[in-house]
Amino acid sequence: MIPAGDLRERVLFRRPSIERGDYGEQVTQWPVVYSCRARVQFRKGRRALGEGEVWNPTTVVVTVRHAAAMGPGREFWRSVPQLMATGMRLEWMGQTYHIDALNVDRAAGTATLTCSAVELESS
Repeated sequence: MIPAGDLRERVLFRRPSIERGDYGEQVTQWPVVYSCRARVQFRKGRRALGEGEVWNPTTVVVTVRHAAAMGPGREFWRSVPQLMATGMRLEWMGQTYHIDALNVDRAAGTATLTCSAVELESS
């Protein structure tokens, strides 16, 4: 179990919701589906080569634990898919991250997420 004192950061989980726009096009909204306290750690820097371009992705590891908001009598590991999953987005300190991987520890009641920063276009 992760000590409560290590959960210093507030994170938001956003799930994609696809709707139709005024002209019938698909518009993706990202509403908040869950919010909780977490431990956020930066992963050591690394360089990647993608499509002939060198880039330095910003990756964080986020650890969350069971929360009373999931409802009494519900096991944490069964609630995780409804609250967080790969392909969703995580927001922390004004930065948006894509959830790349999710590892649930059933015994400890924690989930560890590996997330990469998303560069959003300004509109």
